[in-house]
Amino acid sequence: MNLSDAMRATTRPQLYGTWIKRRYNCWVSELAVCPLAGAFETGGLLNLSSGLGKWPGVRLLVAKWKARWRWPILRIKTACPACACSDCTGSYNVFRIVLHLNDDHQWSRNQIADWLAEGEQIHKLARPALLDESRKLWAELRETTTPVNT
Repeated sequence: MNLSDAMRATTRPQLYGTWIKRRYNCWVSELAVCPLAGAFETGGLLNLSSGLGKWPGVRLLVAKWKARWRWPILRIKTACPACACSDCTGSYNVFRIVLHLNDDHQWSRNQIADWLAEGEQIHKLARPALLDESRKLWAELRETTTPVNT
């Protein structure tokens, strides 16, 4: 499952400014989540079915690290698609830009997922070329280096 698909499949209300928060609506309480936390839950990296439970910060931290390996697009550096602010000109990774789009620009979860889907498609197309280039570089490195005899 792609990150954009996991984000779209989230059924919890969207939250701005923080990751997870219990909201009270009349007599019913529900958990609201930011788009990334919702994707983590949908993708199976974070279990919120029984509420926040003990140590929610630690559980969220573990989910963040797992997500960076499960969805490598989160580690790519990029610029914010919504603004030309000096803070976002290619110096932050997609992980941070998603939080920025949610909190600062108040993008909907679907808008963020649409932007991510474009990036995932580009990343998917570029990945084989990067692997081939990496293999060529390693082969050249092996050919040019001589083992050191001790």
